Amino acid sequence: LDAAKKEFEQKEKNLQEQLDDRLEDSEMARDLLDAAKRDFERKEKNLLKQLDEAQEQLITTVKQKHQDTGDAEESYLQKIRNLKMRIRELEEDDDLKSAKVREVEKVKLRTIEEKEDECIEKIRQLKKQYEEQLEDKED
Repeated sequence: LDAAKKEFEQKEKNLQEQLDDRLEDSEMARDLLDAAKRDFERKEKNLLKQLDEAQEQLITTVKQKHQDTGDAEESYLQKIRNLKMRIRELEEDDDLKSAKVREVEKVKLRTIEEKEDECIEKIRQLKKQYEEQLEDKED
């Protein structure tokens, strides 16, 4: 009876450790995703800063050189268009990554729930087995 109880406790401990490991893995994945998101936000902020600087530079140049306005304006406007296009690309990339993150979170939660269900079922089986052994000992 004590051996069965110890075996049950050991199996329960092992299952809890597996569940803890799965939770730790999912937290690590979430941390990595958060780091990637922060990196994207930093890059986006930097690009927006570059955009602002390009716009400021455009204004300054236009004020200083009226003769070269056409060429300079077109050059800086092209830079602005390029930066805006790059920002849109990054935003689209972020949207894709966000969708992937949501999907990973769903899969992670589903996996954890399945593992929890497996653990609960194993615990029930072990409990039933333990109770049957107790009944057999009492008989």
